[in-house]
Amino acid sequence: MLERLSYGAFVARHTGLPILVTGAPREAVTMQTSLVRDFGVPVRWVENQSRDTFENARYTAQMLKPEGIGRIILITSSTHLWRAVHEYEDAGFEVVPAPAGRVGATGHAGSALHSGSGRSRAFQCGGCTN
Repeated sequence: MLERLSYGAFVARHTGLPILVTGAPREAVTMQTSLVRDFGVPVRWVENQSRDTFENARYTAQMLKPEGIGRIILITSSTHLWRAVHEYEDAGFEVVPAPAGRVGATGHAGSALHSGSGRSRAFQCGGCTN
């Protein structure tokens, strides 16, 4: 989790985008608390009802779509990224993948942040469980 939070704080500082954290109740509150306390980065939205990645994406859409947000930077562990991107796309988002952690033998986690066109309006830093 620390790797995702650290990278999420980095992205927030460099883009100025607001943060949404998503996960099970304890996980979401822990992420919010750590981002504020340890990294000095505010969290605008907290989704704390989801039990899996499908619900992470659906509940996130319920929070962001009414605000006109359809493009997100998705931060999750590199091992969960493929599945998570598909869940968020199925929920109606255009996704800029931003894997935290090792991507591959020569990959760099930050490189995905520069993919895509246009500017994202929010990003999600979440657990993406199961």
